[in-house]
Amino acid sequence: MAGVWYRAGTIAMTSGSKKVTGTGTSWANAQNGIAKGTALVLASGASVDVYEIDRVESNTVLYLVDNYRGTNATGKTYAIDTTRTDSIPEFARRLAATLSYHQQNLDVLQQLYTSTAASITFTAPDGTEITAIPWKKLEQQAARSLEDMGAGTAAKRNVGTAAGNLMEVGAFGLGARAPLSDAAFSASDFNQFNVPSGRYTTSGVWLHGPFGDSGHTGIVEVLDRIFTNQTVQTFYGQFGSRSKYSRYGDESKNYWDRWRMEYDQGNIIGPVSQSNGMPTGAIIERGSNSNGEYVKYADGTLFCKSVELSIDLSVAGPKNVTVPMPHVSTSPATQFTSPVSLYPGVDNFSDVISSANGSYFNIRFPNIDGLSVVRGFYIAAIGRWY
Repeated sequence: MAGVWYRAGTIAMTSGSKKVTGTGTSWANAQNGIAKGTALVLASGASVDVYEIDRVESNTVLYLVDNYRGTNATGKTYAIDTTRTDSIPEFARRLAATLSYHQQNLDVLQQLYTSTAASITFTAPDGTEITAIPWKKLEQQAARSLEDMGAGTAAKRNVGTAAGNLMEVGAFGLGARAPLSDAAFSASDFNQFNVPSGRYTTSGVWLHGPFGDSGHTGIVEVLDRIFTNQTVQTFYGQFGSRSKYSRYGDESKNYWDRWRMEYDQGNIIGPVSQSNGMPTGAIIERGSNSNGEYVKYADGTLFCKSVELSIDLSVAGPKNVTVPMPHVSTSPATQFTSPVSLYPGVDNFSDVISSANGSYFNIRFPNIDGLSVVRGFYIAAIGRWY
């Protein structure tokens, strides 16, 4: 455990002399309390010699009251008892030294905080001189360094969510592992302006969504105040409705555009649908049933091909052919195809269609005398499904 006596550095002494020379000592520093009447203690083996100090000349020279009785010595350890005060004046001297020391520290702090000089120099308690740069100078250098590095205005912006701030990761649900809750919306209604830009979760029944007033479980991205009054919403469905839908709204007109589905490899093929002539489903729908195969397109085009049919060419009469998917037109374009010729040397028999509606064709074949054979054929029809 360190003592409270002064032991800094080492000393050199000459036998018969009162002078003591120190190395690494600060005897003249009043804060250390070394003065006339204090005791210099020298230990040598089991013996201890005590000398009274007469005066302190400098940080490295002091004088004793009596001559040194030992042999010449250098690099010698020592101790000075500074714990005793033998008079009120001595106590006052030490108190004044302590107050002066603290005042010096306060002066140094004030210079560090307020000085505009390039640097300031002060002396540490152990006598070391220290040169430091004041805070104001550091601020100036930091600002100049940013300019020298070509830093723009962002280097001086605060981080936060207010206007003009730098946005941190996670603000408004952007860059975070999870989006924000839907608290920014009220009553679970997509038709709302003034919702801050960001990503929000949705669940349960929502109004005015891509699926109408029904369940919408997913994430909605909001870009608010695009071109002053416009807002863009993008909805990402989950589970069975993973399609992406987008729309924009204009607050100045209190107007919301319809939702538009974005197509990708996951929703190009599927059930086609429409509303008022506007596609609302997939682009291509392909299917088949007992009547044949069909392909429906989002623009309303419908292509049907019947199963292979047979007709006895020796028997004249009508034959109804049901198409696999109804047409809205009563006279779709049709074409006969057959594995072999129905009549020898003739393949085109479009003139045998007697009548048609959206669900079937009525075909009438003439009797061919002397030809009793069953032939197979197909019917292909192109029309519209709406």
